[in-house]
Amino acid sequence: MRPALRALVAEADVIGKSRVSGAALGQALTDFAYQLTRHAYDLAGCKGARDFPAQLPRYGDR
Repeated sequence: MRPALRALVAEADVIGKSRVSGAALGQALTDFAYQLTRHAYDLAGCKGARDFPAQLPRYGDR
């Protein structure tokens, strides 16, 4: 029997004003969504090889 396939999609957004904007805001939101995904993966006890780097690559100014 094959294991059930699952997926997790994390989306983060800012409503209203924020202290940062541009690439810095994009990076902060991406980092938040990434940490959420890592946490959910750990909580679910997912098996299989997954390499989660400690930090994502940094955005450059766009």
